Amino acid sequence: MSTADYYRRLNLMTQERLGCTEIPLLVRPGDTDLPTFSTTEIHCRAAVEMALASGA
Repeated sequence: MSTADYYRRLNLMTQERLGCTEIPLLVRPGDTDLPTFSTTEIHCRAAVEMALASGA
């Protein structure tokens, strides 16, 4: 799949309000006007918060 194909699919996913954990591997902030989120970072932060909250 070409980069242009990927961006076309990304725009379609946005219209459908879909997401994908692999998107940040291919699309960086500034590559698109759409907001991007690192799900790896989000999950890691949540895991640390849960561990700290439980006293583990």
